[in-house]
Amino acid sequence: MEKEYMDAKQITSSVVGLYLELAKLKKQGKEESEKYVNFLSLLLKALEVEKRKYLILTPNEIYIESCKDVLKNTSKIENVLLSPDKEIIVALRMLNFLDKKMYYSLFDSTPKDNDVHYYLEEAFLGELVKHVYKVDCLEKERIIDYVYAILASSSTFCFEDLAFLKSNFPLKKQDYMAIQYDLLPKIEVLNDNLFSFTDAELTKDTIALVLFLKASLSFHSYKRNVLDENNNNLQLKEILAAISSQECHKICELLSLLNEEELKKDRSF
Repeated sequence: MEKEYMDAKQITSSVVGLYLELAKLKKQGKEESEKYVNFLSLLLKALEVEKRKYLILTPNEIYIESCKDVLKNTSKIENVLLSPDKEIIVALRMLNFLDKKMYYSLFDSTPKDNDVHYYLEEAFLGELVKHVYKVDCLEKERIIDYVYAILASSSTFCFEDLAFLKSNFPLKKQDYMAIQYDLLPKIEVLNDNLFSFTDAELTKDTIALVLFLKASLSFHSYKRNVLDENNNNLQLKEILAAISSQECHKICELLSLLNEEELKKDRSF
């Protein structure tokens, strides 16, 4: 079993490495290059080999726990994994093959019979893809990092899915319960944290956190009320920044992404 496990880990590491190489080329604007096409071809072959490796591997708690140990010391804000590196992504991907009960993503681990995590991951991917060309160069690179990290860690999504991301999801009764008791409290804390930021507290992951919050708000029962309150808070933050020594221009610019579609709708009437 040890040999089969190490073989599976090796191919998964190769798969993740190919995703990360594709991300580098994407950030360099070389997604149409021969090198990108060749890496993508290699990735598709590696995915087939990986699938076969895990079909013959019996889930073992020792191996599952070894992957979980990798995740224990990662930096998080409200369960969102920050700066996901290769080791973290490999552990997430392996857990999604090995653990038949839980699903693991960059922002949480949840029971596989709960569909909200799939929908939230898809909504987050959608926001990342939609905003990749709307932000500064460094933020664009960070968004690309997260898109490829999600694809690399997930056992659900692939490149073809990026063209067909949904905005509405068929929620079941247990999904609404998961949203009410698990997701909404985290949304509120993350919302409060981001609106307390100053420009001095920005990190390379802030753009991803803002877009994760934007995706999460789409599941909020009172989304319109929250967005109205956020818009008021944003205006207040800009006023306070103008009369104080705190620089908040950049964080206000990022937070304005939360309300952009709704503000466009308001202006269209």
